[in-house]
Amino acid sequence: MMSETPEEELARLRAENAQLKRDLADLELLYETTTEHGEAIEDELAEKNIELEKIQMRLQEELDQALRYVMSLLPEPMTTPVRAEWLFIPSSELGGDSFGYHWIDSEHLAVYLLDVCGHGVGAALLSVAAISALRGETLSGIDFRSPGQVLTAMNTVFDITRQNEMFLTLWYGVYHCTSHQLTFASGGHNPAILMAPGSTQIAEIMKFLRPQPIIGMVPGLEYQDQTMFIAEGSRLFVFSDGVYELPKVTGGMFSLKELCALIGRYGPQSRTDMNGLVDDLRAVQGRKAFDDDFSMIILDL
Repeated sequence: MMSETPEEELARLRAENAQLKRDLADLELLYETTTEHGEAIEDELAEKNIELEKIQMRLQEELDQALRYVMSLLPEPMTTPVRAEWLFIPSSELGGDSFGYHWIDSEHLAVYLLDVCGHGVGAALLSVAAISALRGETLSGIDFRSPGQVLTAMNTVFDITRQNEMFLTLWYGVYHCTSHQLTFASGGHNPAILMAPGSTQIAEIMKFLRPQPIIGMVPGLEYQDQTMFIAEGSRLFVFSDGVYELPKVTGGMFSLKELCALIGRYGPQSRTDMNGLVDDLRAVQGRKAFDDDFSMIILDL
């Protein structure tokens, strides 16, 4: 193979140099195009993020408005002839707890607390519809002084097949001031707690002898009343499962039995601020926020 002459080598180097310049120009053009495209993508992403933030803010505002509406349905505290107060701490998500109390007539006080399964707007809407039926006594053909009749009617109206497979639990009681009789019924709800006057121990956890199914699950079911005498000066606690189904700092789940022991500090002999109970339960789980709605009615009878 013959070696290149100086002139041939120079020509080859010039050709290679020219090709390198063309390649460099192509790379510079590619870089500029890619940079411009990347900047366009960044601008578009920034715009989308702003739009997303606006949507999230609007949704949060609507959820906050929904929560304010739910709060507006809660009853005012009472001082006479029955002292009534309540504790309500909504979870971080819009939940399904609602409760209330009102006078059916001059002698009969109705008290009720319900819990719709799940969270979100759907649960809140069903909860509002259910509590409105109780508060407004809009269920037809029943005696609202009979908890069994009330739950039977609620079971029909709020059949899960017509409620997008959503169900609710309900505790409903009627206190007759003259006779000091409490009549109550429960549909899948945890029991209420009663403390006798002068006691620091739970006097009784009120339960049905046979569990009653949750509302809307069993078509045509007839719920039964249970009646008991309430000693004057007793304190009644009606609450949702969000009050005691708490993960403990020490491990495991806080139980209803443990709640009973804790509530013993807040008996009828005490007028202690009931927010202390909330602080105690926050200490149990080691954090301020509750995973589920925290709902409790306290009645001094």
